[in-house]
Amino acid sequence: MEPITLVLTGFIFVVSIVYLFVRSKHNFWKDQGVPCAPNPHFFYGHVKGQSRTRHGADINQELYKHFKQRGLPYGGISLFIMPSLIVVDPELVKTILVKDFNVFHDRGVYSNPKDDPFTGNLFGLEGNPWRLLRQKLTPTFTSGRMKQMFGTIWEVALELEKYMEANYNQPEIEMKDVLGRFTTDVIGTCAFGIECNTLKTPESEFRKYGNKAFELDPVTMTKFFFASSYPNLARKLHVRTTQQDVEDFFMKI
Repeated sequence: MEPITLVLTGFIFVVSIVYLFVRSKHNFWKDQGVPCAPNPHFFYGHVKGQSRTRHGADINQELYKHFKQRGLPYGGISLFIMPSLIVVDPELVKTILVKDFNVFHDRGVYSNPKDDPFTGNLFGLEGNPWRLLRQKLTPTFTSGRMKQMFGTIWEVALELEKYMEANYNQPEIEMKDVLGRFTTDVIGTCAFGIECNTLKTPESEFRKYGNKAFELDPVTMTKFFFASSYPNLARKLHVRTTQQDVEDFFMKI
């Protein structure tokens, strides 16, 4: 067999395997006998345009209405190539979040605390590590502790008031940025015990790296989707979804 024929045969074989694998993912709910949304996009599933031309909330609302109009208590979708379920019935939602929460606390979010410490949070952890962290954090949010935090938050709110009064006559104020800086100051004061003062100094490092922690450049986004789709393989490959300089900054703090 000629080399070019061998390469072509190998390429067709790999493409066929990938195609069958992706199609099997899209057909997951159908194979389980669960009602699902029609016509998933090969790469994006039922969330085509998310984070590019459409907001995820709008896509989810559209899918929710689709299942609700069909009178279904729930329905399956493809979140890119990950099988996901949208629950419509309020009583079923309540059952999942309250009565049966002990088997629904995992969120399917990639976490690898060993190689990527920032992913070892309450939103990403699963199983017993999640339970242990929740037990540690629960006392932080008692009514007494929340009352103690109020004074600290109030001081930051007064700084926000001063900022708005000082900039009242500006032709335009980007409120998303202003409120983001307010939130940063609240988190920095309550969680880290640091006066970030990003309302006064918007170029502060705390604000810079706080924003960067949520930025998804093409490389980070690719790693994120790979790790979310294949978490076990990603852990074996030591995949990190947090940028190194962001981790270094907050770990030093």
